Amino acid sequence: MYQDLEDLLACSREGNPAVDGFESSVFDGEYLTGNIDEHYLRSIQAARADSAKRHSDAVGVSDGAVVGLHNDS
Repeated sequence: MYQDLEDLLACSREGNPAVDGFESSVFDGEYLTGNIDEHYLRSIQAARADSAKRHSDAVGVSDGAVVGLHNDS
């Protein structure tokens, strides 16, 4: 069963009326910080891409990670 986001937030407030907001960006794409846009998300995706990981490995750059995680496509 699905419900709309406003109903979800309303029923959540019933448990504690003092709560005046929720971080629901995973549902609506509106981030509390206000500075997350498509350009920012693309830059993060590019930095985490396998090609960026291979490049940093090739030039000897390490972020100190014990295990490098790569996305399989």
